[in-house]
Amino acid sequence: YNKGVTMEEGQKSRFFDLSAQKFLRCLHLSPDGDLYVGGQTALSRITREKGAWVVKSYTPAKAP
Repeated sequence: YNKGVTMEEGQKSRFFDLSAQKFLRCLHLSPDGDLYVGGQTALSRITREKGAWVVKSYTPAKAP
């Protein structure tokens, strides 16, 4: 639980490397379908943009 998450969509699966966050602590799936992953060093949002999955990570210094 400290390397990343795997998302399964139909017959396809995709691994998102979140190892830079060190220890992943919580997951939240929003009603819009975005996945939020809270880690020791950052909060990541996995979202679909223009048909592709994108990971955006936020640290206290890079908050939106």
